[in-house]
Amino acid sequence: MRKDVGRFAELAGVSCDPSEPVLPWARSREEVGFEFPADYREFIDTFGPGELRGYLHVGAPWRFYGSPQAGAAFRQFLRSTTDDLGPVFRGMGQDDPALCPYPFLPEPGGLLCWGATVQGDHFFWLTSDPDPMEWPVVVWFRGQFPKTPWRKYEMRFVAFLLHALSGADRDLHDLLDWPAEPIWRRTSEEDHRE
Repeated sequence: MRKDVGRFAELAGVSCDPSEPVLPWARSREEVGFEFPADYREFIDTFGPGELRGYLHVGAPWRFYGSPQAGAAFRQFLRSTTDDLGPVFRGMGQDDPALCPYPFLPEPGGLLCWGATVQGDHFFWLTSDPDPMEWPVVVWFRGQFPKTPWRKYEMRFVAFLLHALSGADRDLHDLLDWPAEPIWRRTSEEDHRE
């Protein structure tokens, strides 16, 4: 087990017993052309998708075992970036390039969304490095106008979650404004259909 995943479990007070892999991760390269970062895969296999402090939703490809959509989990996860967010942000960037300084997948090295807050902030990986473990986290802060709404964090996925919970980053202070919420609450696919 990775130390950062173990640290997250300790901090959140949740079980750290990895279950069966949530998804056949090895199929992602075939289905969408890339592998997911190893710390993210271990995190999802251990804790599942869920919410950090009831505020930041961490998404995951949903599995469709035994259904006609069995191969669609990775493609569906990618579609939220390529079909939904990418066109919106590119449109913003046409008016002012500072509003969208990054490419979005399927453009080479583009952003891939892995999470969002209840206030509409979005969390991405910048996929420009061939090694997914070197993908930095990039955040678009919805309420940061007129300041630049983008911030790049040179850290991996789980390290970023730990950083967000540390209270050391003023841009991420909203996570700490929800102290009554558990640090981690696992969600299911059904939670997001309602």
